[in-house]
Parts: sequence; C-alpha cells; structure tokens
Amino acid sequence: MADHLTVTTGLERVFMELKRLPADLFAGGGWRREARCWSDMSDYFKEQPPVGDPLIYETFAWPDGSAATNLLVVFTVLRAGKIGQEHFHTKGHFHVGEDGSEVAICYAGEGILETAPQGGAVRATAMAAGTHVLIPAGHAHRMVNAGDEPVVFLSICSAGVDHDYHSVLQFNWRRRTR
Repeated sequence: MADHLTVTTGLERVFMELKRLPADLFAGGGWRREARCWSDMSDYFKEQPPVGDPLIYETFAWPDGSAATNLLVVFTVLRAGKIGQEHFHTKGHFHVGEDGSEVAICYAGEGILETAPQGGAVRATAMAAGTHVLIPAGHAHRMVNAGDEPVVFLSICSAGVDHDYHSVLQFNWRRRTR
C-alpha cells in the first residue's frame, strides 16, 4: 500500500511540473516529432474520412537518436474525432525485444487504453489525467480517444525495443465503434 501511495504522490508532482513546461518544449532539444494522418493509418480504420486527410495524432519522442540512453520517452497528442463510427485511435503495436514493458501515464483528456496478449482477450482501461498503467511485455496496446478533447499521454519504455505495427492489423480490437 505504501508503494502505491509513493507512486501516486510522485505522479502528482510530475503533473504539476508538466503544467509549467514551455509551449515550445518540443521545438528542439533532441525531440523527434511524427504526425499520423488518416492516410498513414488507412489500414487501421474500417472507413474513409468524408473529407480530406485528418491529423489523428502526433508523437514527440526523446531521444531523437542523437543521445545514448536506455529509455525511450514519448509524448502523444491524440486528437478527438471519428471516422464513420470509429473514434480516433493510435495505430497500436507490440514491442519486440528483451524488455518490452511500457508505462503509460495520461496527462489530459479521456481515453481508453486497450491491451491484450498475443491471442488473448482485449482489456480496456479508462484513462484520464493522473491515470497510469503498466503494459506488460508481449501485450499489444493502443489508445482510443473517448472524449471531445485531445488525449495527451506519456509513454516510457526501453529504448532497445522495436515496434511491430503489422501484427496488430490482424488483431480484433473490441472497441471499434462506440
């Protein structure tokens, strides 16, 4: 029980500090930005958008490849919206490597973190500011935006893992519609 209280108190301190970060934090300093539009993820949605190529989410990863570290830290901003009846979501992936576990910490918005072991049942965890989840190695995972505002979350994993986006295309995510 004491360990959980320590972790929660530590997370609250982290969130207090995150609110003080400058708006241009990701403009430099070794962060790598990637944007995912519908055209980058068309295989992950059942329908096409009615107009254009909407931005689904952005990631800001550190390090950008220029620093030697054992951790990969990624901020993700998942936009609110739908394509047909399907809420915006991240691609989802498995980690491949020695230690594929990951910690996901929600900073803002309301999302649903879906996780599942290879061949196993999908588990949906409601995510809101302050919620954190340990995703075990060997579990597929993706975030679904369940609200009307962007979901902002932080992910931390080993820098030595690769991401398998292909295997999740065969995965039967249960929260395809709302």
